[in-house]
Amino acid sequence: MEAELMCGVCLEYFDKPLMLPCTHNFCKKCIEGILSVNSRPNIYGQLPRHRLKFHLDCPLCQRPIELDRGVESLTVNRILENIIALHRKDEPLASNDAAWKLDSSVSDSPCLLHNSEPMSLYCLTCNRAVCKSCDCVTDKSSGTIHKCVPIKEQADQYQMKISNAISEIKRKVVPVHDEIQLLQDMMEQIKANEESIKSQLEGQISGLIQSLKGQHQELLRQLQNDIKSIKRPIDEQLRKHKQLSKTVEDHLKRLNSIKTAKDTGLRIKLMKESERQLNSLLCF
Repeated sequence: MEAELMCGVCLEYFDKPLMLPCTHNFCKKCIEGILSVNSRPNIYGQLPRHRLKFHLDCPLCQRPIELDRGVESLTVNRILENIIALHRKDEPLASNDAAWKLDSSVSDSPCLLHNSEPMSLYCLTCNRAVCKSCDCVTDKSSGTIHKCVPIKEQADQYQMKISNAISEIKRKVVPVHDEIQLLQDMMEQIKANEESIKSQLEGQISGLIQSLKGQHQELLRQLQNDIKSIKRPIDEQLRKHKQLSKTVEDHLKRLNSIKTAKDTGLRIKLMKESERQLNSLLCF
């Protein structure tokens, strides 16, 4: 997010961010600098000569933009300004950045060795604050050359170094934040693609399952019909054979009873009838 809060021109946090018609934001001072260096007032068409327009190309998207009243034509992005203020409040480096760019406030501490005389000097040799009465300032017989400078000068020098270091760090951190944002966007896109592919696969698998279930039911129906077709003639043959077997058994039982008949005439008559029936059975 930090990269989104930094101006694309000065690579610093937005200072009075102005929004261009293309929706890109830049510091007010950066836009003023671009207008003063790269733009010149031009007279367009039949407009009166006292009506001038200022032109600049957006540093990010290169869209040409015309401003009737220069930066006064643009609106301060208050929402972005408030977001930056909230963000910098919790960021130690950023919150102290402005302080490092101000003139150092030096309060000379009293020297404990020389009646609280102000320590207005800094000994580069001893690497400590001293007063004008300290040995490193007054003693010339020790053989050691002490280099002393005004303490404010030394504080300003280090403050400038820290300010420059902070600016350099921030300049180098911006691309890193951009890369982080890019990688996070890629991860989010990968996750979104994963969810989309999962959803598609689940839909396809669900469709295949439904299709297979339908095919399964149709195959079972066809199998049942085929089994019925196969069993139908077999059942018919089985029924006929069972009926024939029962008829034969019945005739054999009757023959046993005819054989025991005492009336010869009746027995002949019954045997004749049985012979006819037996002959009919032989024709199956």
